[in-house]
Amino acid sequence: MMSDCKSLSLSGLDSSADSLPALTAEAYERRIQRLEQERTELSRKFQEANRLIQTRFHGSAPDGEAMNDSIKYEQTIAQLKDEVQILKKRLAEENNSSLRPAKDSNQEELEKKMKELKEKNRQLILDKQDLQRDLEETFERLTIQTRELKEAVKHRDLAKQDYDELNTALLDERDKLKRSEKLAKERESELFQLHQKLDAFKLELRKLENG
Repeated sequence: MMSDCKSLSLSGLDSSADSLPALTAEAYERRIQRLEQERTELSRKFQEANRLIQTRFHGSAPDGEAMNDSIKYEQTIAQLKDEVQILKKRLAEENNSSLRPAKDSNQEELEKKMKELKEKNRQLILDKQDLQRDLEETFERLTIQTRELKEAVKHRDLAKQDYDELNTALLDERDKLKRSEKLAKERESELFQLHQKLDAFKLELRKLENG
């Protein structure tokens, strides 16, 4: 399509000039249709991004496909603007040509069609800018929520680590207490045995004194 437009700007006034309006109009109509389709697709991707925001804490991050389509869309808009300028230059050349001193109906129709296409182009650019801005805001919110999610996971992991350390320390203290209780029982048993031996020794001592 761009090669057609370049040949349009270089061809000058030739014998096929009368067929130019219809061909150019059809080409622009096809481009407008494509742009409208791309706008619809961009809108769909924006809605998908919004849905992703709502389910971010249970899903995964989006890829860069929407941004790539947006860049392609911008390039197409720029090409369309260039072609409108080429067409405008051609109309000016025809107006200044001595071979066609007066506008014919085809030229007037072409100018009318060009105005309509320029208006559509302007509206498409505005729509694209709105969608692009919405996408940027959506991805910004997504980035913030992703960061908040990471912080929440980090705090959760730290809390779990603290819990595990405290639980380990508690288990160690319980083991120490059990060992202390066991040792105390052993000492108590030894003390009881010593008391028994002491009582027996005293008894033997009395027997010896009385004997």
